[in-house]
Amino acid sequence: MISIVNYGRGNIYSIQNALTFCNIKHSLAQHPDDIVNADKVLLPGVGAFADTMRLLKKNHLDEAIIQAAMKGTPLLGICVGMQVFFDQGDEFELCDGLKLIPGKITKIPETCSNGTPDRIPNVGWHIVNPTPTSAFGGRLDRQHHVYFTHSFGAVNMRGDALKSTITVNDTVVAAAVQNDNITALQFHPEKSATIGLEYFKAFNRV
Repeated sequence: MISIVNYGRGNIYSIQNALTFCNIKHSLAQHPDDIVNADKVLLPGVGAFADTMRLLKKNHLDEAIIQAAMKGTPLLGICVGMQVFFDQGDEFELCDGLKLIPGKITKIPETCSNGTPDRIPNVGWHIVNPTPTSAFGGRLDRQHHVYFTHSFGAVNMRGDALKSTITVNDTVVAAAVQNDNITALQFHPEKSATIGLEYFKAFNRV
């Protein structure tokens, strides 16, 4: 059973539809106990880093997510839900995250290395490139298209936790990160057609 954190933001309806299509059992988690006692936890995200953290803290859901992570509960973060797993983010203001993945979320440069401007936010389909240490199986270990919509990300991240990347304006941005029991996706699997559903199935198998 996957418990979806319902904190007032996130593409919850689409995620529920995707999980239902995959025949994956799920429920909404609105109280700390729902998260601490969950089999698996999914943190969706649409919006800004600081706003997400404020809403999580409002009902002590941030503490529950950290407690679940320390217990070894499998966690999945999507888009801003991924970003708040990191130490800090500087979207509009510097804000501490859940500190479950080392690093900082920063704005993606709005120009290429030669100074040519390019569109930010980064919206649309991109090919993700798995790293040599990718922990995902099947087709997810190869290049594939998934759907992004974001202006901030884990830029120039290093280390074995990095599982796939995209390049935006000549800048390498984390697409998928996995740190022990914590999985984080910058893209939206619920909007990424068949290949996106494979990520939900992979998480459900953990």
